[in-house]
Amino acid sequence: KTMIWPMATIVLFMRSIVQMQRRLITIALTFFLITLGVVLLTLAFDKGKATDYIIAYSLTLLLLALLAGIAALRVFGSEKDVTAREAAAGVKLVAFFFGKALAAVVEQVGIAIIYAGTYSLCSSSRVDFWVIFLAVFP
Repeated sequence: KTMIWPMATIVLFMRSIVQMQRRLITIALTFFLITLGVVLLTLAFDKGKATDYIIAYSLTLLLLALLAGIAALRVFGSEKDVTAREAAAGVKLVAFFFGKALAAVVEQVGIAIIYAGTYSLCSSSRVDFWVIFLAVFP
């Protein structure tokens, strides 16, 4: 007998969180690369003029997009065999994908917080942390 899909989503979300805990080194490396990249790019390009601010912001957003894309690929990149196994076991695939996507939101929030915090500390702009976070996260 299979679970109803909301309960299956919660179970699969918890399993995805455990899988994320097993790859904490790669998540920490992503956070470190974002921090290092933002610091280096703002130091190199942000000289206080409006055009320098735009260049620094654009380059750091490009860095963020590339690293967030890599993080997103880890969600379903190697899951083809697992998906087939779960479908054969009778697990609802909607619940499987929804649980994995919810767990990925945790990492994406972390990436957005690290980016917004580092950029608001290193940049010469007067943009608030929450404005940067809300511009980056959605």
